[in-house]
Amino acid sequence: MVKRYTVEDYHAIHRKEIMWILANSGRKMERSRLRRCAGIKLADLNLILSELARDGKIRITGEIISLI
Repeated sequence: MVKRYTVEDYHAIHRKEIMWILANSGRKMERSRLRRCAGIKLADLNLILSELARDGKIRITGEIISLI
């Protein structure tokens, strides 16, 4: 049986990936570099980043994303 991923699954996978990238790159990164490292579209990245910021996991200051 083939597992079908929902939008929530997709976001959960990328949330973990973004947190891992930030944790292993000095805890901060420019938005454009993070997008390239994660390999996702800018619109999807912005949505995921806003969720992470709302949850208090990251801070967004201009173009810099910082792990809290």
